Parts: sequence; C-alpha cells; structure tokens
Amino acid sequence: MKFSYSWLQSFFVKKLPSPGKLAELLTEKIFETEVLSKEILEVDVLPNRAAECLSYQGLAREVGAILGWKVKKLDFWRKGKRKKQEENWKVEVESGKDCPRYSLRFIEGIKIQPSLPWIKKRLENSGLRPINNVVDLANYVMLETGQPLHVFDPDKLEGRKIIVRRAKGGERMTSLEGKTYPLDKEILVVADEKQPVALAGIKGGKKAEITSATQRVVVEAANFSRASVRRVWKKFGLRTDASWRFENGLDLNLVKTAQDRLAYLMSSLYGAKPVAEITDFYPVPAVRRTISFSPEFLEKLVGIKISQTQISSILQRLGFKISKRGTKQWRVIVPSWRLDVTHQADLIEEVVRIYGYDKIPAQTSIANLIPPARNWNRYWERKIKTLLVRSGFNEVYNYSFIDERQRKLFGYPSEKMVEVANPVSKRQRYLRPHLLLNLLKAAGENRKYHEEIKLFEIGEVFLQEKDQCLERTSLAGILLAPDGEKGFFQLKGAVECLAESLMISDLWWDDYQATPEDFSAQIWHPARVAEIKVGDQEIGFLGEIHPLLEEEVKIPEAVIAFEINFSDLAKLASEEQEYRPISSQPIAKRDLSVIVPLATSVEKVIRKAHQAGGILVRDVDLVEVYQGASVARGKKSLTLRIYFQALDRTLKTAEIERMQRKIIISLRKNGWMVRS
Repeated sequence: MKFSYSWLQSFFVKKLPSPGKLAELLTEKIFETEVLSKEILEVDVLPNRAAECLSYQGLAREVGAILGWKVKKLDFWRKGKRKKQEENWKVEVESGKDCPRYSLRFIEGIKIQPSLPWIKKRLENSGLRPINNVVDLANYVMLETGQPLHVFDPDKLEGRKIIVRRAKGGERMTSLEGKTYPLDKEILVVADEKQPVALAGIKGGKKAEITSATQRVVVEAANFSRASVRRVWKKFGLRTDASWRFENGLDLNLVKTAQDRLAYLMSSLYGAKPVAEITDFYPVPAVRRTISFSPEFLEKLVGIKISQTQISSILQRLGFKISKRGTKQWRVIVPSWRLDVTHQADLIEEVVRIYGYDKIPAQTSIANLIPPARNWNRYWERKIKTLLVRSGFNEVYNYSFIDERQRKLFGYPSEKMVEVANPVSKRQRYLRPHLLLNLLKAAGENRKYHEEIKLFEIGEVFLQEKDQCLERTSLAGILLAPDGEKGFFQLKGAVECLAESLMISDLWWDDYQATPEDFSAQIWHPARVAEIKVGDQEIGFLGEIHPLLEEEVKIPEAVIAFEINFSDLAKLASEEQEYRPISSQPIAKRDLSVIVPLATSVEKVIRKAHQAGGILVRDVDLVEVYQGASVARGKKSLTLRIYFQALDRTLKTAEIERMQRKIIISLRKNGWMVRS
C-alpha cells in the first residue's frame, strides 16, 4: 500500500526520520518498505496485519511503538440530534454470520463540490482518484482508519428500509461504472425494499449514486464476513480497496470509529449536519482477548533476558494492557484491532521484534549429534534397485489394485483377496496379492514400443487370512524372450548375480512343490518353474508364466519371471565380505556317476554332495548327463567331478577316500545309485 509521508507525519508532534531512514526502520521491524519519492512510501503489508496496518492510524501505531513516541488521537464527532423523519428507517440483516455488524448514519446539509486541495493530494499520494467531497471523505476515512465506508443517496432508495441479504435468483445489479452483474444466492448484497443497491463490501450500485443533485446522504459502515466478500470477487473478478480490507478481516469496533470520524470531517470541513445513528446492528459485541504471559518463558524461548520494564513498555506502546502483573505470570489484554495475536508466542514475537532481532547474539548450539538408526529395508531396497538396473532392468511403479477379471484369470479365490471398501472404479476392486499381475500387464503394454522388455518392481502385496489383512513387501522381475529356455537361464543368472552381490552364498534351486493352499500355482508353467532357496528356506520362485496367461495378455514371446519375498531377502543380505586366501595346496579330483530319476534336478544332487563333503570339498561340477542303453528307462546318469583341497596341508589318499565314501552314503540315502 502507498503511504503519504506528510500524512503519516501528521500523527506525531516530533519530526519523523527521513523517508529513507523510516523505510529502513519499518523493513527491519515489521514490513518491507520502499521509498518511491520524497513523499510516497510503498509498504508491503502482510495479510496477518492487514486488519490494522492497511490504514494510516495502524501504521502510525507501529512507528510510534518503534520510536517510542506517542501517537496523536483523531478528532471525532460527538454531537447529534435524532430527527423524526429518520425514525421510520429500518435496517434488516438476514444473517449475523454474513454481516456481524451494520450501522447507518444520515448526514444532511450536503453540497456536492470538489474536495479541498490537501484532501485531494493525500488521496492521490495514497493511490486513489478524487471524485467529490462526499465520496472523497469516505475514502479518506477508509485510508485513515482502515474501515471501508459507502455513501448512498437516500432519496433514490425504494421505501425506508435497508436489507443485508443474499441475492435472489435472476436479480441483477448495475454498478457505478454502468456494468451489469447477474446475481445468485451465494452473493451478499445491500438492498432496498425492491432491489440490490450494492455488492456488500465491494462495490456500490448506480441506483443510489451520489450526484451533484444530492442534498443528504446515508453513510454505511459495516463489517462483512471474509467469506462473503471473497465469494463475490472470485465470481466476478472484482477486487476493490474495500474488498481488500474486508477479506483480511476487520476490527468490529472500527464501525463506530469510522462513522464518528466521517461525521466530524463533514461537519468541520463542509458544514454538514450529521444525525445520530439510525441503528447499529451489533447482536454479539466483540470480547477482547486476554492471554497469559510469562517473562521467564520468553527468556527460555528466545535465549536472552529482557527486563520486565522493557517488556511492559513495548507491550503498552503497541496498545496492549497488562491487567494483572505477577512475579511469574502476567495477564495481557489484547487490543481489538490485533486480530493476529491469539497465543503467548504471538506476544513474545511482538516484544522481540520491537526490542530488535539484531540484539540477539548468535550462539552455536551445543548438542549431541546422534545419527539416526539405519533403516535396513530402505538400504537394501536402494541397493537391489541399483543392482537390477545395472543388469539391464527397468523399474516400474504399478497401482496396488486389480479387478475381478484379473482375479479370475489368475485363479485367486475371493476369500483370500483383500477387497477395497470404496473402490474408485471396478478396475480397483481388490488389493494385489502378487506383483506379477500388473507386471505382466505392463510388459504387454511396453512391448508395443520396445524390443527388449526387462522390468522389475518392489512393492506391497496383500492377502486375507481370516479376519486379518496380511501385508508384505515383494520383489518381482519379468523379461520377454523368443526362446523360453534361454530366457529362463538369463533370468536365473540375474537372480544369482543379485544374490552374490548381496553376499548370499548358499542360494540354490529346488523343484517346485505346490501345496494345496498355494493358489499361485496357476501362474507358472507346470514344467518350467523352480523354487528359490537359501539354505533350507524358500524365498521365492522363478519360472515361465503359464502359456494360457501369455495368450490371454496377447504376448507371443515366452514370459519368464521371478517373485521373491523382499523381507526375507533383506534379512539374508549382508554388507560383510569374507575373504579366503588362495590355497597353495594341490587339488585332488574324483569322479562319481549318480543315477537318478529324470525329474531330479542337478542342483539338488550337487548340493547334497557339497553338504556331505564338508569344508574340504572345494567345488562340485557336472561333467556329463547321459541317458542310454546302460541306464534304466526313466533314469539319467549324472557324472560329477568333486574337487578336494585343504588350505593348510596336502590331503592324503585315505582322507580323500573317507570323504568320498561319506558323499556316496549321503547320495544313496536319497535312493540314488552311485558308481565311483
């Protein structure tokens, strides 16, 4: 808002600092201020202080508090005689919520003329255009006190009644500029007995306009609610000096102050004759707030000690009153114009800003810096994502929902599904029980645009167990491959590489054994799926998606996927790396032929040999797989090469043979035939 330096000076006996110095003081203590000229200051009044400081009186209070000066009081009209012809005028306010206070006063003996030169100059310096003496004085008082006023010509109103109400459907109002506005029931208007004559708190209408023929006026001073004013300016894009003040809130007591100030100026400057108020609709008078205040708490909060004498002086200069002053607790009465002060912290802020933030010494805080505990799940999540991206995968984020069609397609029983109580659409009826459902859909969409599809996701999955919803974190990956077998081993290698990078050394692959309650069996190809195990713990599955599902999602390539319990994987992962020295001792090799059923996995046989041999078995390799005349039907012969080595000595033949017999016995316990 623009402020006239000379007008601001009229509130003080002493000479104000120069415009530049005053701007520096205001910027330091309250608002950013710019000097536009020797006469005009641009003050950036913040919304929380607009109720008071969008006025000369309010800003003068702040300057007085900063400088420690007294502010001159304004002169008000205090005489009046009620006349009979105004007795019949009535005011009706439909809602005290829309308009908590409304007052009218008649002023007679009006002669419309240009304003006095000094009035014009002050208005122009403040950014307003002079019109005539009556309208200009109403604007003058608004700038001076912060309370908007509106002036009607009562002889142009229908009936002897002013009504503050919501507009009726189909009503229209023509403004002073001649623009017509269509009204609805959301708009608050000031009306006579027939039609609206003003948009409440924003703009007057053409009907009751002040003209050169006007001989008496009725002055409106009201307090319209913020919401009602904002609704109007948002609907029509109207924002006036009056609406600017109303939408930020105003002190209810300003209504009487502005009425008496305008009456005084009209009487003293132009010889008009104010009449006592017709009415003052004020059903719920404002109650001044009282706040408990502790000087000790101020010291504790700010970190410096300000004397109680200084605190008391600052509060009183700002208009606060101390009703009760104890040794530790004070009772502070907040002035009605300070709508922003509601708590003790607000009082402390007021004291400190006037005292001076620059007087608070900078101190290095002394505290123990305790690093937060590492969130291991987040750590391993980031690490796994990085490793998979390096392996050529792309991360996707899918919705956590599936629809009824997906549930039936993948064979999930409805009693195991977590159903959303208020789904946004039918496509989001259930929470997903697996990540592969939406990953498969994402792969189908992406293959339209990319040749190589390798996707992964880490997210939550949900299952219903009796009356409980079970939630866990899962990791899943998917790739499309023209050759299903090659794709299987490619994805198997990616999982093994991931496990190795996470320092999981005993990962292996086992035959998939579906249990009766395992309804995920319908996802996988019956002959191309394996369980992912670490030690004896199953952590997930890897395999080819069932051909029927591939056809359903219209993917011609083989779809290879894995899904791993992320929580289990994170628990097994380790940052520690174990280094073993390279042995200088010779390696002894022994070959064994193991005849097993065709369905037996090589991985299982090798693992059994490793476990039986102990730490002296350095490695076990598959040399040959044979099926022929010398092997019974339904069987296969696996030739294994076992490497024996110690770190500290050369193994003797007797030791090697003893370990070999131990391995043979272990393999035979599984029903396999062993030939050395």
